[in-house]
Amino acid sequence: MAAMKRARCSLPSACRLPSAGQLLQQRRLVHNDIEPHLMVVPCSTKKKESPLARFALRIQAAVERIRLKALPPQVRAAVAAASIQSVRSETDFTNVVEQRIWHSALEGGFDKLAGKGKPLKEEGNPHVDPAEDLLYRVLSKNGFAPEWVELNKEIRFHMERWRRALKYSFSRRWDTKFGDEISREEAWRGDLRILEQELKDINKKVDWTHN
Repeated sequence: MAAMKRARCSLPSACRLPSAGQLLQQRRLVHNDIEPHLMVVPCSTKKKESPLARFALRIQAAVERIRLKALPPQVRAAVAAASIQSVRSETDFTNVVEQRIWHSALEGGFDKLAGKGKPLKEEGNPHVDPAEDLLYRVLSKNGFAPEWVELNKEIRFHMERWRRALKYSFSRRWDTKFGDEISREEAWRGDLRILEQELKDINKKVDWTHN
């Protein structure tokens, strides 16, 4: 019985909670002595990690959370600040980002993504420059169209209106209820001048689209 008590009391040093002073002295990012969300996982490994290795890393992260929760809030903040200050190189930042993504994946943060398991929608046009294709799709989703499309609509609208005006003016020229022959001829010539100017304006827009 006494031997069992001694065995329980003599825990390995790795299982004991470190003191606040020891934590504050740890200024470098290492796998087993930093805040869990700042632990570094290698960016790439030659061999794929086994399920047992991944499970060990999860256990290690849980132990680190327990260790930090046992410390006073002020000490935890100081340890976090010291760890963040030591992350200076681009590689360190990359490792920290990958570690946070890794933790989010373990916690199921990517399990309910929109469109998961569904094929991507191919909306791109392979015959158009990618930048222009993206611009056109953004305009289309917001109810707009490229300038040449809008101008084409405007030209077609004015041409249709011009044809209706010409048809009406011509029918009025030969309708006797609009006056005698002389007055109808004068009105017809006046309409022609207006229609001719409108047609020139339309042609200018057509020429602009081809330049």
